[in-house]
Amino acid sequence: MIEPFLEELENRLDPQTEEALEAEWNRFLDRRFDGGIFRPRRRAAAPARLEWPSILINHALRDPELLLLRELRSVSDTLAAGSGNLLNIRCNYGTSILPSLFGVEPFYLDDDCDTLPTSMPLADGRDGIRRLVDAGVPPLDRGLAPKVFDTAAFFRARLEPYPKLREYVRLYHPDLQGTADVAEVVWGSGIFMEFYDDPALIRAFFELITAAYREFMDRWEREFPPLSDRFRCHWGWGHRGKIVFATIRR
Repeated sequence: MIEPFLEELENRLDPQTEEALEAEWNRFLDRRFDGGIFRPRRRAAAPARLEWPSILINHALRDPELLLLRELRSVSDTLAAGSGNLLNIRCNYGTSILPSLFGVEPFYLDDDCDTLPTSMPLADGRDGIRRLVDAGVPPLDRGLAPKVFDTAAFFRARLEPYPKLREYVRLYHPDLQGTADVAEVVWGSGIFMEFYDDPALIRAFFELITAAYREFMDRWEREFPPLSDRFRCHWGWGHRGKIVFATIRR
């Protein structure tokens, strides 16, 4: 099902256009941009030659090929618009990837919403958080983590035969949110009073989440290393940074 769309994107990608766009981003990130507002654009738009399907997120979450096709549609739309966004895709399983390591239950919305899932907080509040802290950093074989890494490997394998897709479509890291976000998702809204009632437990839980985040990203960068430490992208925007994004190219 997906091969015609992979071939279509491969044929629409123009290396000179992509290299020129990356050069614009590099000038901006090196503070050599001398204009007013930075508004990069591709030299030419590349309209779609196929009708790309609209795939509901709930369907995509059950099938990595559908998820890849849904992600690649955004790449197609970017090329068709001739926008200045860099090309990237992700294993888009929502914001509960890291919380799922701590045992939260996923919550899926109806298909009509076409919205990524969330999760329900632990039912036992403070006692549940203490058990998590006592247990230490959870292994990466829990929750959504195995699916995320398997899907990333699947994405890379499917794009492997297409040199231009490997070169210019970046696989950036899944949505792990931030420490405070994850803490609120796992603990629930009661966490806000705990900043006053039990700051020691808050600190311990934040440290646990940060350690889990580091474990996840260390593995991610080993298995899906970035193209370089000098230039990365997120949501189509370039930036200088470390341990944030990865590329499909090995």
